[in-house]
Amino acid sequence: MDQKKRGIGHLILLLLFCWTFLAGACPLQAKPYSGIRVRCAGTLADHKVKLSWKKVKGASWYLVEKQNVSARTGPPEVSDEVISRKVKKPRFLDKDTKKNKSYQYTVYAKKKGRLVLVDRVTIKATKPKVLILDCSGTGDKYRMRAYLEKAGFSVTVVKDVVRVDERKDVQLSSFDGLVIPGGGSVNPGFYNAKKTNSHSNFGKKENDRIQIDAVREFKKAGKPVLGICRGCQLVNVALGGTLTQCIGREHDHLGGKKRPIRIKKNSWFYYRFGKSQTVVHSHHQNVKRLGKDLVATQWDKKEGNVEGYEHKTLPIFGLQWHPDNWKGRSGRKHTYATGLETFREFRSVCQQWMVR
Repeated sequence: MDQKKRGIGHLILLLLFCWTFLAGACPLQAKPYSGIRVRCAGTLADHKVKLSWKKVKGASWYLVEKQNVSARTGPPEVSDEVISRKVKKPRFLDKDTKKNKSYQYTVYAKKKGRLVLVDRVTIKATKPKVLILDCSGTGDKYRMRAYLEKAGFSVTVVKDVVRVDERKDVQLSSFDGLVIPGGGSVNPGFYNAKKTNSHSNFGKKENDRIQIDAVREFKKAGKPVLGICRGCQLVNVALGGTLTQCIGREHDHLGGKKRPIRIKKNSWFYYRFGKSQTVVHSHHQNVKRLGKDLVATQWDKKEGNVEGYEHKTLPIFGLQWHPDNWKGRSGRKHTYATGLETFREFRSVCQQWMVR
């Protein structure tokens, strides 16, 4: 009888070991992006795909598996044919790609005698089309356009959203991503509040409505959305959130000043920039209550205000600060590099979702 109990105990331990091994070998998370960074896929010069990922501690080398993805009808289908490449460093350059073709890359790390799954990414080797939907007379949209084009996007800017329906070249369904830039204050009527700040620059209510409708349409289609400054606030409102109409000038968020933020571990921005970053602010309102399924991922280090968020399952992101404000007082080099990296990573997200 004791021998039988020991046998059952050994079986349970074996099952626990197998479960732990598999869990450790498959650390993929249910997130709207991959931990693998995609670079330069679909540039004007070529359609090479550059991948990089976070270094795995203790890994002696990495294995990259590439498979073709077909998505002509129905959901994407991954080919059974696998091309494998062994690399020593956490990066990989694939020169054998074709324009508008989709590929799935799976990265493994050789660690302690076994292959551990690092992450997986599926992308389309082409330039994503992004729409900047603006409603203000500020220069934000022009700075943002320069950044997005430098990051590898094909960009369309709508300067007057009231006339967006009249433009034949602006069909929301034809774009791979949406960017809402900075500008004036969002009309508080959209989050069931009254105007309490006489210093706010409220634009046309119709402009807010068109932008909110666009955000909801992209959300319904599961396409990437990035809101910056006022755009961050508007996207939050579009998803049912509220705003603080005036945080007060004493909080020193105006005038393009530099402030440090804290970043949540394992969030989209954490994968790219780590646990903290110094960024440029220029706002007098901020997020009060987050919209449905939005999760705060960045906070002001001094006051704890929400400075960034992302959706639980969809590629929707909000940044209260300005990655596009490289001409601010904070120092051009640092801010420009941070801004360009931010838009490159948004491009990576767009390329992943173009396949779905």
